[in-house]
Amino acid sequence: LQSYYEEKDGIESLGTFQRITAQQYRALREKGGPQALPSMCVLTIKRDENLMPLRAKSRIVVLGNHEERVWSKADKFAPVLRFDSLRFLTSLAVEKRRRLKQGDCKNAFCQGELPPEELTIIRPPPGDPDATKDEYWVLKKTLYGLRRSPRHWFLKIDGILKSMGLQPNRHDPCLYSGFLRDPSDPSAPISTVPITLGLYVDDFVYFSESDEVERRFERLLESSVKVDFMGPVEWFLGIHFTWHATPSSLKVHLHQTGFAANLVERHGMHIKAPTPGATPYRAGFPIDSIAVESKLDPDSPAMRARREKYQSIVGGIGWLVNCTRPDLAPVHTFLASYSNMPSQGHLNAA
Repeated sequence: LQSYYEEKDGIESLGTFQRITAQQYRALREKGGPQALPSMCVLTIKRDENLMPLRAKSRIVVLGNHEERVWSKADKFAPVLRFDSLRFLTSLAVEKRRRLKQGDCKNAFCQGELPPEELTIIRPPPGDPDATKDEYWVLKKTLYGLRRSPRHWFLKIDGILKSMGLQPNRHDPCLYSGFLRDPSDPSAPISTVPITLGLYVDDFVYFSESDEVERRFERLLESSVKVDFMGPVEWFLGIHFTWHATPSSLKVHLHQTGFAANLVERHGMHIKAPTPGATPYRAGFPIDSIAVESKLDPDSPAMRARREKYQSIVGGIGWLVNCTRPDLAPVHTFLASYSNMPSQGHLNAA
């Protein structure tokens, strides 16, 4: 209940919705207003870098699948930072001997402006201890679950960053760089040292060669959106950053130890003796020469169970490849080639 009040108080402080009565709702309906959408409270557990439970989290979500409006893919699209861009940004920071810093925009999807032509009415989540029987909420801003919420949030944060002098990279619209300016004071000087930022929905990492530029960026962004700055990045998008600094150098190690250990344990491999010196090329499985079982029935229960397990393992390896383990790319390519009809040999190899 405490986490629910934290969520509700947070979106109320942003002016996300306005309460109306059933009579006011009927009046809006008579004027052509939309039918009220149901909502719900989603309860989750936030986890740390080792996938261990950290704290309870509540999220008030609109059941957007009941929305009567029809949107195209372009109407709903919102880009996110590519993982190769994150690695590039990290290497650039290390080259300049600067640590990446991290920030988190709080209640991001509740900060996107909802235009008048997208009037949306919802019912409070079932079980809300403070909601009356005939209470409705008219949304002034977007809320989680609406189909256009990601797009509205991206347009807002993109506009804020551009007003501060940052421009998106032409190869990745969520990788920004530029010289800072104060949008509220055109006479203020523009920074002489650039700042670079990577944005993934409401999480972002950034760095500049100047401490003053970083502090100025934090002040400017904080004046536009509700945001937490968390200092040097340690845990971002499921990746753990371990920094090693000496007077003459700066190094960082990116790893997904928690995810890898969870993947191994989930498939029962943690009970086997580890071989620290082994690689995919020394594991005893020349994957490209494993025999293919051509007489397998693709619809048999045994084949379906094997396929599901195999695809789960290969998908997990693919996630590691995409984020922090490009050295596994060749073996992942071989394994992925047999995702539809894996033999027992392929499953053993995975």
